[in-house]
Amino acid sequence: MRYRSRFRPWPWVTMLLALAACSSGDPLDPGGAQGIDGLVLLGPQCPVQSLEDPCPDLPYEASIGVRTAGGEFVTRIRSGEDGRFR
Repeated sequence: MRYRSRFRPWPWVTMLLALAACSSGDPLDPGGAQGIDGLVLLGPQCPVQSLEDPCPDLPYEASIGVRTAGGEFVTRIRSGEDGRFR
């Protein structure tokens, strides 16, 4: 007796093609704003925090190295006194 799999790849292939067709243009040409921006915070500042006695994290001025997923160095940026970088 020969075993026949009930798995049919066509519905999955069709779904993947439909999702790919819904993508928003060329991923290598994003158009609008590009880059990395963020906020560097240092915390926690207190050993125990509670809603009644909040102890917010503080902004931190730092040097930030940017690397690829493979570990290759790309660039270095600095956050400002307010902790923000772009």
